[in-house]
Amino acid sequence: MSYANGIITSPPEIADLQRALGDPSTTLRALCTSPNINIWARYKPFRLVKLDDATEAERKAANYGLIFHTANTPGSLVQGVEYNGAVEGGYRIDDLIGYNRNAMPPMSGMGDFSLSELSKSETIFFQQQKGSMFDDLRLSEFPALANFYPCLVIFTRTTGTSRAFICKTAAYTFGEGVNQYIDITYNELSTFANKSLEYMLCGFSAKQTSFDEAQQFGQYISLPAEDALTGLITIRTSVDIEFIFTYITNRIVAGKNTFSPLSTYAGAVSAEGTSARFGVKSQGNIALVARITNNENTTYNMRRKAINVEATETLMTHDPVTGLNPSAMFEITMTGASGTATEVSDSVPLQIRPGETKWVGFNLDAIAYRGLNGNIYYPLPNAQADMDIIFRLGTAFLGGVGQLRIINGDPTHGDIIDPGPIVPDPIL
Repeated sequence: MSYANGIITSPPEIADLQRALGDPSTTLRALCTSPNINIWARYKPFRLVKLDDATEAERKAANYGLIFHTANTPGSLVQGVEYNGAVEGGYRIDDLIGYNRNAMPPMSGMGDFSLSELSKSETIFFQQQKGSMFDDLRLSEFPALANFYPCLVIFTRTTGTSRAFICKTAAYTFGEGVNQYIDITYNELSTFANKSLEYMLCGFSAKQTSFDEAQQFGQYISLPAEDALTGLITIRTSVDIEFIFTYITNRIVAGKNTFSPLSTYAGAVSAEGTSARFGVKSQGNIALVARITNNENTTYNMRRKAINVEATETLMTHDPVTGLNPSAMFEITMTGASGTATEVSDSVPLQIRPGETKWVGFNLDAIAYRGLNGNIYYPLPNAQADMDIIFRLGTAFLGGVGQLRIINGDPTHGDIIDPGPIVPDPIL
């Protein structure tokens, strides 16, 4: 047998083709035209009317059996490619020597994504090569694409059957095989802020490496991909991050804390412009634990200074104080209802990937006490501090995510309410 691990080897027999294609047909004609053929395979039947073995040059000249669509405008371009299989007079069993039933398409779509002013986000296209096998086809190998540039088309307006658009290409053609990527940033599309625009990936016969250039005339060509090379780009002036805070009347210590369910700790709710008020224990320790969910498609790198506390006063003084950073930041690993803390280094940021949720703790020593010449000063009697919790990404100000008022005193007395999260303000 000449079939193993999804690949047909030499010399093939009808039984090998049947197994590789999952097709019980018994004739070469039926197997060479089987609907089960993986069109992304390099070695497969293709349209060439001759019975002798096909050469590699003939296989490549036929674009490996694929037909590409072209159009004079991107709005009229038919997406995808078609398989141009074998025909009468060209059924060759040796066309399937090397056939890989698991071959992947040369590229994949990116779906919907967003660009944000505040996150300074960037998106790079044409790095979506899916093939990992040594014989998977590459975009640079198709003669039909050789003189076309990778192209991103963004449709900016539709009027009747007419679609206005802008486009940007890579600096080199598919055939040149180097630097076949396009990067775009928020600044390039800032004129479309707070809008969602449809985009399409294709090839373009003219070089246009900036959206600002006068639109070149040329031909557009479809690309080989299994999924759609279209989607929506949302250009936004905000960052979609969800915060929920819990208030703890203690300090977080790396490796020594075993957290109970966070809902059991003291907490505060910010609602309709009012703040809850909580007491702290006599030693004045206080920390915040935040559940942070990244709803963006960009990974965020968080350092301690990502959280900034704007305090009207501290528990040690009635003087106005602003811009306090936590003394330490921790990643809290939750296992069921409990968790442990690991301190995050300022030099190695905490990564929160798209769609990921993490628990992050912050010690707020500057609010509760301060040390001078090695001495620790505890809160003043009946002192209180109002805090606005601010989130920053780099140097960008992203807005308030919660409010909290604390007072010096026994947390079992006074202005105490049930534990609960700080509700994010609608600024974000």
